[in-house]
Amino acid sequence: MNPWAKLGDPAPAALTPARLACHNALQLLTHVARGYVSEEADDSHTSLTWDHELEAFSGRLVNAARPFSLALCPSSLSLLWLAGGGQGEAAFYLSGKTQSEAIHWVEANLAAHGLPVEPFRRPLHFEVETYPPAGTAYEEDERGPLRELANYYANAANLFQHLAPNQPVRCWPHHFDIAALIPVAGAPGRTIGLGMSPGDSNYAQPYFYVTSGPALEPARLPGLMHGGHWHTQGWTGVVVLSEDIARIDSGEDQAAWVRQIVSCAADDLKALLSAA
Repeated sequence: MNPWAKLGDPAPAALTPARLACHNALQLLTHVARGYVSEEADDSHTSLTWDHELEAFSGRLVNAARPFSLALCPSSLSLLWLAGGGQGEAAFYLSGKTQSEAIHWVEANLAAHGLPVEPFRRPLHFEVETYPPAGTAYEEDERGPLRELANYYANAANLFQHLAPNQPVRCWPHHFDIAALIPVAGAPGRTIGLGMSPGDSNYAQPYFYVTSGPALEPARLPGLMHGGHWHTQGWTGVVVLSEDIARIDSGEDQAAWVRQIVSCAADDLKALLSAA
């Protein structure tokens, strides 16, 4: 595993603007996937992977005459146009620029690769909050929220790749969460979900979560010996809030604590699903 990046500076509650900006910018990658990548029934063709070397979300490869992929680097709030081998061809820094300028940059690159722009302009099949407001520019990041947001995704990708080494770790553009799904051995159709959300309507801060498929009845939920809490409104899962992670002084101790909660919760839920 790569080293855990210590979390908590800036405070979790200060990350919302950075999260909204990245989530909005990420949809440019979704438009590329929907326009030029073969559709998959589970919508995974629109999902993204975390590239540890680039520290960026990377979209699927587009098989054009000159294959390419589009990536988003949260810490610098920049779009990266990558050649087929993953080498950078061009970058577009969003700070101080509008979404319209970013769209124009993507479309110019598509045209340079011999692709029509109409598929890129197809409306998305879901909605996300527009940020910044239409016609206004992305703001400069002066206090490090974007860097901190990137740390959450890097830490989560590392953790899930370690705990679910044979499963893909994907970032989903609708909710902007990064997750892995683990089949429960001997229990067909039953799964454990490991995930990290950067914040949403449930919690205005990043959080790690563990869920089961199918969800367990509240009366069957096991106690949590190592921390975290059960979330049962709308969905059921173990949640570890970033404000609690931030109270731990060292990155090494943060990593150990989150790993313990997530792995123990996953093991407990596997046992219950196997016995059902």
